[in-house]
Amino acid sequence: MPAPLGNQYAVGNPNSGRPSEHNVEEMAKKLLLWAKKEEAWILREFAPLNGFSCTTMHRWVTENEVFRNAYEQAKDIIGCRREKMYLKERSESTYKRYAAYYDSDLFKFEELIKEKDAKRSKDAEGNKVTNYNIMVPNDLAVGANLQATPISNQIDPGSK
Repeated sequence: MPAPLGNQYAVGNPNSGRPSEHNVEEMAKKLLLWAKKEEAWILREFAPLNGFSCTTMHRWVTENEVFRNAYEQAKDIIGCRREKMYLKERSESTYKRYAAYYDSDLFKFEELIKEKDAKRSKDAEGNKVTNYNIMVPNDLAVGANLQATPISNQIDPGSK
């Protein structure tokens, strides 16, 4: 059954749904002020502290340029704070676990290293040479007037 004519909350209406309780641009300003506080260590903590979900915050990041810019700035501020904490306290495990999330350049660099390592492993897999050493027991070699010597047999996967 279609929505009644004139229903302002009908599906497809760009202004449909419940009106937001939060002004997104005001939340963007509030996010930056919060990120500058010394106790701000975890970016996703901002949402529940201000009465909305992390899902809502991430929707605002994708839909609102002002909030997206504020979010990226807050991420940089908190990332620098976390890095300073690492340098001061040498808390390496905490730093390593979250560093790439807060530092997009580090994330890109780590992804590049992973790609290169995967390519190197794949190339090494294709060039694998297997060595088989065959040993003749000394007592058999003596009985046959042979010396016990190792025989190396290299098999090249390209010759199959």
